[in-house]
Amino acid sequence: MLNIADLSSGQTTEALYLISERSVRSHRNKPGQYLQLTLQDRTGTVKAMYWDVPKNVIDEVQTGAVYKVSGRVESYMDSVQVRVTGIARPTEEIDWGQFLPESKRSAEELTADFDAFIPTLKDPHYRELVQGLRNHPQMWPRYLVSPAATVIHHSYLRGLIEHSLNMCWLCDKLAEQYSEVNRSLLITGAIFHDIGKMYEYDSGPTFQRTTYGELIGHIAIGDNLVVKMAQEIDGMPKEKVWQIRHLILSHHGQMEWGAPVLPKSLEGFLLHYADNIDAKVSTFRLAADKTSEGEDWTERVFSLDHRRLYIPQDNTGS
Repeated sequence: MLNIADLSSGQTTEALYLISERSVRSHRNKPGQYLQLTLQDRTGTVKAMYWDVPKNVIDEVQTGAVYKVSGRVESYMDSVQVRVTGIARPTEEIDWGQFLPESKRSAEELTADFDAFIPTLKDPHYRELVQGLRNHPQMWPRYLVSPAATVIHHSYLRGLIEHSLNMCWLCDKLAEQYSEVNRSLLITGAIFHDIGKMYEYDSGPTFQRTTYGELIGHIAIGDNLVVKMAQEIDGMPKEKVWQIRHLILSHHGQMEWGAPVLPKSLEGFLLHYADNIDAKVSTFRLAADKTSEGEDWTERVFSLDHRRLYIPQDNTGS
């Protein structure tokens, strides 16, 4: 079985893949339709085209299901793509762990790191807000497993908490450097800034947006969650609620990137840049992981202005 990360132009493949995206298109110059698909396994995704697709296959193939896909791997616009020749229902038992990418860090390790931050929050109201998430019987399991995106950064199981903890570490260093920063607020913002994503995305069998997520979006969902959670904290000043809401609402940094308001506090600026740093590093790592050993350059990365990224082979990290 060829993993998607190992596909290269000229190969043939016949393997089990999850259909994470599916659309039916009409041919421009001849009668009939074709299928445009995204195939997925735990190592990544790849576009696939089934040009001469039988009508019964169009009706049969659906997103969120696993099929045995046969085809030839081709190069298209600097990326690999599968020209499908056949799709069939599998006869063997499905191991879903083969098809959903996950963090390299275990749930237990991430939980321990999350728990270590809670007692360091000196502000009692923000500490209680974070503890409320940790103790919540419905929210915490979703927060722990959710991806942080569908394709761009931390797009795997436990990606949300991994991304949030990475930001906690960055924000902790920033608070050390700049003494006027409200560290408790900034760390709490790192934990809650993307909390709405646990309802914006499905956590399997695909990472597609939910109807709720499409209609409302994770920023508005997260803002609403924090308002409700803050109401359960006795004596929490409304100004503190406003400040944490501001971090959630402004963390995208620019209105054209989806921020309802721009950062207007020091913590807001720092949170936005910490978010951008960690997202860019994750995007770089995902592109590097898909690059063949010995190659100095990645394929073009759509989310980074179609740039190819340089991976020096002699990089020792020094």
